[in-house]
Amino acid sequence: MRHDALIPKFEIRLLAAGGYRGVTGERTPLTDERRCQEGRRRITLVLLALTSFVVAEAASVPALVEYEGRIGHIAKLRDGRLVTVYTLGRDRKEIPLPGPEQPLYIRYSDDHGLTWSRERVAFSYPAGRGTMFRYEQSVGPYLLLDRRNTLHLFAMRYYGLPRKGDPKAIGLTELYHNVSRDGSETWTVPKRIDMGHHYVPVIESIIELSSGRILFASNYATDNYLAERGEYEYRILTLFSSDSGETWELGDDDIRVPLGPGLGHPGAIEPVMAELGDGRVWMLFRSQYGRLYQTFSLDGGSSWEPSTPSDIRAANAPAGILRLSDGRLVLSWNDWANYPDGEIHRSGRQYLHTAISDDDGKSWSASKMIAKPTTKEPRNAHMRYPFLCEAGDGMILLRYHRIESSIDVRRRDLLRIDPAWIAE
Repeated sequence: MRHDALIPKFEIRLLAAGGYRGVTGERTPLTDERRCQEGRRRITLVLLALTSFVVAEAASVPALVEYEGRIGHIAKLRDGRLVTVYTLGRDRKEIPLPGPEQPLYIRYSDDHGLTWSRERVAFSYPAGRGTMFRYEQSVGPYLLLDRRNTLHLFAMRYYGLPRKGDPKAIGLTELYHNVSRDGSETWTVPKRIDMGHHYVPVIESIIELSSGRILFASNYATDNYLAERGEYEYRILTLFSSDSGETWELGDDDIRVPLGPGLGHPGAIEPVMAELGDGRVWMLFRSQYGRLYQTFSLDGGSSWEPSTPSDIRAANAPAGILRLSDGRLVLSWNDWANYPDGEIHRSGRQYLHTAISDDDGKSWSASKMIAKPTTKEPRNAHMRYPFLCEAGDGMILLRYHRIESSIDVRRRDLLRIDPAWIAE
């Protein structure tokens, strides 16, 4: 929206030399002093109105939400309420053992994320081996509200993790999906989605396209074991559903990057997506080359172009992306191009930034830092895994994982960010 369209229109008319019309409608002579007083009064009214407009439009700086309890992935419901979900999971050593049902917890906010209700159990995943997402992880269950007002929930169950040094231990995960058609009050029974691969560790991005297709993207461990690193190569896969999640198809599962420097998790990993105005789907993902890689799909995510390096410098860490209701894109990532004095430690996740684009990602505002280590935290503390959601008041809720194990800092911070502040 153009700002000049919002500015109140004022007509300042010069007073006639002969006077002004009084309450009786008759022309009354004005002295020079009265004419000056009347002029000053009108100018003051104009200035007050303009000042009120500027104050109303002034961008607020990001604010940390001091919530109690836990916060997971956040979605906005049709009535404007916010909902968040999470699982607690089980200890790693218990993964191979049979265990009890694992609850999914849910909370709500009626004030755009400032305060949150007490948690309640929405439903439970079946008892047995494995663990649902552990809350200590940077990721967790993922929510998506589609155009039919159906709330989709996706969650991963872990049965085994790939082991370094063992080319046969590729791990095992299962993806579960269920829905709520009454605003998260009741849920269908979770069903397993065949991902076509054994180990898919995270859920970073699920979007609904303008066609109504639901598109899922993640990374998986290939059978390409890199003995010199003791790890598997990762590539990206996509899944899609054209019937609101009733059935799923495997799309492209060979999205890759050249194997980079010897950093953790080699290959293409942790993608995020946005549908562009021309109908293409844009995917940005983590690499080991000091920048985000990208690829595009022209057929709704069924197939993808060969990946290329983007112009966005980044740590070996994922980004977060959000399409605002006004059409702009918001990106959050560890922007290496704007680290203070080029200061980069280890994986380089110590500063988190955000920027905004009004031309579908062709250009971006200057990135702004939104998180950094405190004076008590080492300079290599992590600010990582941003997730974004637009609240009903137009503010952006950005949740990220702040972690520094050496001083027992491991929490999910939640910020409220004004898009106008990002664009300044």
